[in-house]
Amino acid sequence: MAISDLFVKFVEIIKQNLNKEGVSVDECNKEELKEWILQFIKNFRKEYEKLDADEKLRIPNDGDYREPCQIEVFWLNEPIEGQILVIRHDDDRKDMEIIINGPYKDWEFLDAIEKIMAESRWAKPIPKDSRYSSAKNGSVLYSEIFANIFYNFTVIVIRNSLFCKRGVGCNGGVILGSNEWCQFIMGNIRYTDKHETINAIMTKTKSRNLAIREGIQKESASQSERTSAGCGTFFYPAICIGKIPQKTFRQRALGSYYTFPSKAFDFKFKGKTGILDTNGFIGLETTDKKEALNILNTIFGIALLSDKRCTVVREVEIGDIGILLDSLTISTINMRGSSPRTELMSITSRHSEGVETSPDELKEIIKRAEKVYQNKKIVQELIVLLEGYSHHTSYEFSQSFVTNWLIIERYLFNECEKLLDQKQIPRDKLKDKFMRSIFWSADQMLKTLNLCDKIDKEYHDLLMDLKNKRNKWVHYGEAIDEATSKKLLDVVFNIVKTDVSNYLNEQNN
Repeated sequence: MAISDLFVKFVEIIKQNLNKEGVSVDECNKEELKEWILQFIKNFRKEYEKLDADEKLRIPNDGDYREPCQIEVFWLNEPIEGQILVIRHDDDRKDMEIIINGPYKDWEFLDAIEKIMAESRWAKPIPKDSRYSSAKNGSVLYSEIFANIFYNFTVIVIRNSLFCKRGVGCNGGVILGSNEWCQFIMGNIRYTDKHETINAIMTKTKSRNLAIREGIQKESASQSERTSAGCGTFFYPAICIGKIPQKTFRQRALGSYYTFPSKAFDFKFKGKTGILDTNGFIGLETTDKKEALNILNTIFGIALLSDKRCTVVREVEIGDIGILLDSLTISTINMRGSSPRTELMSITSRHSEGVETSPDELKEIIKRAEKVYQNKKIVQELIVLLEGYSHHTSYEFSQSFVTNWLIIERYLFNECEKLLDQKQIPRDKLKDKFMRSIFWSADQMLKTLNLCDKIDKEYHDLLMDLKNKRNKWVHYGEAIDEATSKKLLDVVFNIVKTDVSNYLNEQNN
């Protein structure tokens, strides 16, 4: 056996052996980490007591170790060492309760955390005053929020550290509940200078307090601004408002496709505030999801008529958002459904590489959608077209055809109604009877419109052929092929586009 192999085996034996007091090496390390955290909290509170009353109110979330305080550590030590330090403030738990989970090897990490998330402290709802808007319903669990935090830790801190030189210490963090914090640590926090960290917290606290005293608001926008709740979703397929951000070689090599979005512009839609971000996420200041669904699909329908590839959004794809009213920006997004549209929320998504779209185009689309929204019939037409288009692009040709045929029947019915109006037939005598669908089949309406020169023979024959294929599918199960679905889609697209154009022209005159 080579000397190097003997050395490796010797190290493994040392790791597995107990120390002279009968305690494993890992247990010793856990006790040392626990003692370090306890001393850190005690030293923090000594310095905290030196602050004046106003300064004590300005302790930041990422440095709050006031009573009651519980610390939980999730510790990965192989192949790379890193920790998630969770700071909680539960009144129903003991102050200075320290839980050390780990240290774990890479293959153990996820399995261990999954089991921990089933424990009572993680399987309960986050506070209703949390910044996640759906928290008000008591339906968001700590474990659900932590799942995203864990993902960000493994991707941003651990994976990227393989190719980046990082020192031991804090590598960012994220809020957990209302005033709870998850700190990302590269390495082991026990090897950082606790006094230096505490001094930094106190300095930040005093600076924030001084800024407020001087009338300069330097607190983060999420803490200082008035907030409101709403809901929203992404344009899909993905779009990018403005130019697509160019990626460096390093970003592409590490798979860093995510670019944090910013606000493209805000708008008003029937008195409601709307916000569109550069990644194509559109939010509305309403918590009524059915209302939001109609507004969003009206906008997406007009976008489709404006030659933008756009599919229908369903209620499950609409997420809850928080809105900062002073800056009119989206502060939080909680997407609960699972679909290609909601996956655009993923930090690894390539949605920043969506189709480039200018802000002016989208402003005009939203402006036209707002005008159309007051006409329920046209809104229904738009949504049916959007549904039919979505089925077609998903290769559901028969479903697309049957959906789009609803627009054909409405079109024929409307044209026949116009014809009876031109003949000045009194409604109480003939029109009401003739306009019942039982007396007017698609065949009869097509023949009548052709005989009265309201549609030409070519258009009559096209619609008659499509009608026959519709009957074969409905009555005999003869599936619709792609070419037939596309042919009908083109017809109804032009019908709806004409209806929208005529309506908008009437509104402008």
